[in-house]
Amino acid sequence: MFRRNKQDEMDREIHNKSVITAHYYTQLILVTWIVSNHFRHKSVIMPLYVLLAGLLIRGGAALVYRHDFGDERWKKRLVILLSLIAAVAFLLMLSFGINVTVA
Repeated sequence: MFRRNKQDEMDREIHNKSVITAHYYTQLILVTWIVSNHFRHKSVIMPLYVLLAGLLIRGGAALVYRHDFGDERWKKRLVILLSLIAAVAFLLMLSFGINVTVA
């Protein structure tokens, strides 16, 4: 029904660059949101979680693709990614613990 034309190399490159640009724009907006809320003494938890989740997913996807292409550096980066996930999980538990005790 909706047949897509097979993309040539130029179309794929344009698509990849536009996705990368959109990703960096989203990160910039989230950082701006965090900074502005911090100075207005509002909660920065939601944009911070979205930003961290996006960075962790990007790191995990990069590891999967490195493994698929046979790059051996993925093992070292897996340890780093798991450490970051553990740190984020700890911060989440800590922030929920602080919110519960303050309320």
